[in-house]
Amino acid sequence: MVLKRVLLILFIWMLYFFQNHVFLPFGKTGIRPDLLLCFVIYTGVIFTFCRGGIICFVTGYVLEVLSGANSGLYIIIYLNIFITIKLLKRYFNFDTVPELLFLMCVCVVVKFLVILFCFSFIYESSYFVVRQIYVPETLYTVILFPVVFSILCKLYKDPRKIPQPYAILSNVRRI
Repeated sequence: MVLKRVLLILFIWMLYFFQNHVFLPFGKTGIRPDLLLCFVIYTGVIFTFCRGGIICFVTGYVLEVLSGANSGLYIIIYLNIFITIKLLKRYFNFDTVPELLFLMCVCVVVKFLVILFCFSFIYESSYFVVRQIYVPETLYTVILFPVVFSILCKLYKDPRKIPQPYAILSNVRRI
């Protein structure tokens, strides 16, 4: 159990460094995938409300401390996304791939609305500036979401909590 937690923490650090790496495609223009968003979605689906909330808070805090982002921005974004996932879990199970993709789209919209609110009303930025960076970053994140989510499911193998698509795929024998 301790090894699982250590591997999960190491993978989260790897996601952070991969997310903030300058030499990624489009990295020099400021367009980077939000891989920690994938981790927050995973946390919302797998963990309980208290434990997942603390993990999302710490993830947002560490990201903004190490990346130099505005105070509280990523904490607000990740906690809003986590609460949205927990509210949607009352109506959906998120056991299938289409439901997970629907969840990813909802989380991207929530993130956009929080960023739009923060930058439009608090920092008085233009909507078009936010949109120029946000749309390519979202596409980049959506492309990498299945890879990151499947690796996270492999690292945290609890059969009671793993979504059904991974449980089905893990039982298939390879030829």
